[in-house]
Amino acid sequence: MRKVLFTLITPATIFLLQTAPALAQNPARIRDAQGVLDAANRIVNLAASIIVALAVVYFIYNGFMFVTAGGDEKKAADARRQLVYSLIAIALIIISASVFRVVGDLLGGTNSNSDNDSGYNTAPR
Repeated sequence: MRKVLFTLITPATIFLLQTAPALAQNPARIRDAQGVLDAANRIVNLAASIIVALAVVYFIYNGFMFVTAGGDEKKAADARRQLVYSLIAIALIIISASVFRVVGDLLGGTNSNSDNDSGYNTAPR
């Protein structure tokens, strides 16, 4: 069981550690309301990425538990229920990050995933 968890968690951890230097290259410059929105956007994107990765690992783990239930109806039902919970979690995370992005855009924020490398709006005001 520990080997299975280690096998599932290790790739997610390596992926998250590889993204950390990319996040550190462009520190958030909070000078005005725009900077606050940009910093909040980066925090939400990072948190959503981490939580989605954990939810996917949880989904894979419960899929393994469902497959290895061995005909035990109680184990299969528990694993099926946890699979549904993990899918709901992934959907809620994606929806909440999208809502945050839409609200930020409505408030005049910029999308930090745009072609502008600095993450700041360079349009004249």
